[in-house]
Amino acid sequence: MTVLSRLGTWLGHIALAFAGIALLAMMAITVVDIVLRYLFQLTDGASRLTFTGGVELVQYLMLGAMLSAMAAHVEHSQVVVELFTRALSGPLKARLAGLYLLLFAAVGSLLAMGLFETARSLAEFGEVTQDLAIPKAPMYDTAAVLFAILALRSAIYGLRGLLQGVTHDA
Repeated sequence: MTVLSRLGTWLGHIALAFAGIALLAMMAITVVDIVLRYLFQLTDGASRLTFTGGVELVQYLMLGAMLSAMAAHVEHSQVVVELFTRALSGPLKARLAGLYLLLFAAVGSLLAMGLFETARSLAEFGEVTQDLAIPKAPMYDTAAVLFAILALRSAIYGLRGLLQGVTHDA
């Protein structure tokens, strides 16, 4: 189980790094877009510098940031309803959380498989984004990989909770 825990931790760090990079890129794109719009306004249109497709880039980066942040913190995300679990022992709570994580792993796996299939279809038909004409297939592949990481980490921490009765902090 320690090898799986290390794998889960390593995948979490990768997903968290991806989320950070996506957030920094979103911030940079937004700042550049605002500066160029302000420059355009100051020069009454004499400055022809514009940032076409900034909203589209931010949209896809937001998707990547959210999916990777979910994958990085999946073991922290289970909401425990204190009213129902207050009387339960710590190991029983951990096993219940493990069961939820295993169900989450199943859902994440289904979403990953669906996105991989959609990416293949998009690649086959050459679908591109509306403004920048960027191929959509790599974006869907990335989302599928992030869902696969989410599913794998959910399975690792779910098994740990279910079999050992411990949570991620233990």
